[in-house]
Parts: sequence; structure tokens; C-alpha cells
Amino acid sequence: MLEPASMSGIGFFGPGIGGGELLLVLAAALLLFGSKRLPGIARSLGKTIEEWQRAARSIRDELLSPPPDETNTPLPSHDPDRTRPTAGACREAPPTEEPPQVKGDPYDHAG
Repeated sequence: MLEPASMSGIGFFGPGIGGGELLLVLAAALLLFGSKRLPGIARSLGKTIEEWQRAARSIRDELLSPPPDETNTPLPSHDPDRTRPTAGACREAPPTEEPPQVKGDPYDHAG
């Protein structure tokens, strides 16, 4: 009994990619890109895949790591000398100038 094409893996290639299909894909890539550019393309593809795996591993480790224990974190000590403002720290801001007032309708360009 034949099973429908939607249930047979990835469709045209059957349940998996075999040696013949892999050879066909490599031959097509060689024809498209040429023998001189193919090693550079493969190298950059490998670096891209490595970077994706590194980022995925980093995210997975961050999500699966236990949260930091906040109960044992020491609180900063109170230093009364550090709470006093230094000389000149409470200066007032310099006064700002008001923009000039425009008389009439600024959107009236008729004249």
C-alpha cells in the first residue's frame, strides 16, 4: 500500500536524503557558483552555522541556569560620609532663555 506524499518525509527525496540526492545538490552548487568560489561559500556557511550554534547554546545555558541567590547577597554598608553632598553638588541649573514669540499664524504661508 502506498502512503501519501505528505507523509513520506520531505516529499521528492523520500524519507531522507541519500547519497545520490546529496551528489545532485553538490553538482548543482558547483555549476551555480564555480569551483573557485565554492570553498569560500562553504567556509562562510560553516562559520555562520557555528555562530548560530554558539548563540543557541548561550541562550539555552542562560535560560536553564538557576537564578542567582539573592538572599545571600550582602547589602552595601551605610557610610555616612558618602551620603553628604560634596561642595557645589547642589548648584541650580542656569536659567534658560524663552524662545521668541511668533506673531500671527506660523502655518500661514500665503503671504
